[in-house]
Amino acid sequence: MCIRDRPISSKIIVFTNQFNFNQSRQWSNNPKITWIVETKKTGLHSLLDKHQEELVYCDIIILTSMPEVNNHEISIKFPCPAWLVIHNLHTSFGNVLQHYYIGKEWWKDMLKLIRYIFYHGNKATNTILNNVENIILPSENIREYFIKTFQDSRFPSPVIIPFNRFEKQVIPLKNEIFRMVVPGSITMYTRDYQLLYEAIKLVLSKTETKIFLTLLGKPRDHTCEKILAKIQQLTGENFTFQYFMEFVDQDVFDDILLQSNIILAPLQKETRYDVFKECYGYSTESGNIADIIRYGIPGIIPEYYPFPEEGAFLVKKYQNADSLSEAILHFIENDKNKNQFEELLYFCSEQVSKRILAQWEKTHSKMDTFGHDG
Repeated sequence: MCIRDRPISSKIIVFTNQFNFNQSRQWSNNPKITWIVETKKTGLHSLLDKHQEELVYCDIIILTSMPEVNNHEISIKFPCPAWLVIHNLHTSFGNVLQHYYIGKEWWKDMLKLIRYIFYHGNKATNTILNNVENIILPSENIREYFIKTFQDSRFPSPVIIPFNRFEKQVIPLKNEIFRMVVPGSITMYTRDYQLLYEAIKLVLSKTETKIFLTLLGKPRDHTCEKILAKIQQLTGENFTFQYFMEFVDQDVFDDILLQSNIILAPLQKETRYDVFKECYGYSTESGNIADIIRYGIPGIIPEYYPFPEEGAFLVKKYQNADSLSEAILHFIENDKNKNQFEELLYFCSEQVSKRILAQWEKTHSKMDTFGHDG
């Protein structure tokens, strides 16, 4: 949020909870940011009422996720223009009967779907969407998918603010161990760990290089118990495997990635959010893509996933376990310390900020006509 009549970067007020504040400690002393830490139970209505005095003088409120509101509440009065970050298009805009998710535990998913239809629906979601001025999407590809699929007249020109930007130059430690990382919570709903297991078996049969695989997250549910045990059985002189049983602190997350040779993204083509089916690269973005760009680490991603042309040099793509193993072997045999900074210039924070600012300026005249109630 930015105070009116000052440059866009003059002041930001961040409303968050204690957990997110702790993970953002690298910005906690930034003089341009005012932190207001609330409890998780603080609802949107309460937040707006409590901080009316600060908010009324802001240029814009950016909601970073869909706030929870009661189904009986049909309006939200924002004291200034509000934009909403969309993480899952189908969940936010789709009809549940067209975009529902049914997995292997189909009977549980059917019960959840029936409960959603009769007791929830999308009333609360529409309450927010009907009261924000614009939406923010993470990529041009997702913007194109949104326009083609939903044609929502409320938001004819969504703003793109990428979740990924280059920030940290990775220089892996020089040693005999090749380090691979799969960032993110461990669940079969998001990643194909069976395919990963099969690829690693192939790699270990074709190289004597010592490999260290880190699943940089904790198990989110019971779906991965068997496959984690199978991967663990591969451990030996040339293969070490680790994952975590607790939340991975941001400092630990950064430290492990900064020492890694490649990021593996064995993503499922479809994932779920609540009862909705989401499609990676089209209706939702994977954090693994952001990690590849943010750290400038080479990555291996599925063939179907659209990756920015400007960063094509960063990734190799796979279709199955065989091609995934071949891509891993390619990086083992052609390992290099780091990508040249010039190659990553398009994704650096300064360049991304300029593109965001251009969008701001394009829409700002419209926002200036928005009435501020005192």
